[in-house]
Amino acid sequence: MDQFMILSVHDDEDKQRVIKTLINENALFLYGHGWYPSEVMEYYKEQKNNFGKYKIIYWTDIDTYHIEER
Repeated sequence: MDQFMILSVHDDEDKQRVIKTLINENALFLYGHGWYPSEVMEYYKEQKNNFGKYKIIYWTDIDTYHIEER
């Protein structure tokens, strides 16, 4: 059975709170281009909102993935 969760985010401050919570839980932020979670993190860095270290995950082929700390 497919399961998913919807979380409403009310404003940018609320979005940043959710990001901090995910980082504290060691969530993996998908790496890619085109507003992937990793690009949202880079956007916040450019805006001088630094959340500290976080982890990204990306695949180099169908069977190989990499996890990096940024």
